[in-house]
Amino acid sequence: MEPKISVVTPSYNAASCIREAALSVLNQSYENYEYIVMDGGSTDDTVNILKDIAHNHPQRHKFRWISERDRGQTDAINKGLRLSTGEWFAFLNADDYYEANAFRNLEAVFVQHRDKAILYGNCKVYYDGLPEKDTISYRPPSRIDFKTMSAGNQVFGPASFYNMQILRRAGEFDTNLHYWMDYDMYLRISKMGKLQYVDKCIATFRISHGQKSPSDFRNKSVYRNFQKEAHYVYFKNGGGYFNKLLLRRSITIGRIIFWRNRLKGDPHYLRVVRLADRK
Repeated sequence: MEPKISVVTPSYNAASCIREAALSVLNQSYENYEYIVMDGGSTDDTVNILKDIAHNHPQRHKFRWISERDRGQTDAINKGLRLSTGEWFAFLNADDYYEANAFRNLEAVFVQHRDKAILYGNCKVYYDGLPEKDTISYRPPSRIDFKTMSAGNQVFGPASFYNMQILRRAGEFDTNLHYWMDYDMYLRISKMGKLQYVDKCIATFRISHGQKSPSDFRNKSVYRNFQKEAHYVYFKNGGGYFNKLLLRRSITIGRIIFWRNRLKGDPHYLRVVRLADRK
């Protein structure tokens, strides 16, 4: 029997993108999944869109949604996690989406690697405002463990699935973290089991100027907080001062590439944040 997959989407005022995210789950050809949207009490049209999907989509029996105030993205993910009943768990942010047949393409992997802590794969990166032809593909390292994450997160969230049994033992996502809750969980789980790479494109990650994490280096205070939290997460999980230097090196290289690309008019100048800092 197909292993059951639980997908949770945290959302708040995501009317511009929530339908695309939700349909990317509900239109999967894979049968054994459940989809939960935890909305933080949106004041835009998000709730109406969720109601429409819940009433009219052919797979509405696999879909549930709750709209209530929460303490932010991480709290919403944890609420959805408590409701999840699958063998594998994933969270998909409201502005990201899965590739068609992503679950079906991973079916054999879910079965063969039931002992692995995390399954992760390739991810496309899409930039709001750019033509689709400018979308790039990101292939993470095929071997990742606690040590190789010393320079930052190397896994895209929408392209990863957590082993539910191991995730339950690891505990919930840290609600004190604003940006790096997934990196923190990867580090925690990497001490409990192995990560398995899958050479398939699983999802598309969207970058826009309005997102929570910094999309470029111009907002210095936000980016400074972004860096500090990355350092805190690694030290919290047992990293040493040498790793702090690696993180700083990664960020410095990213800044250099950012300004070089921008001066050259490269439409991908935003990508250095995601590819240099892996967040």
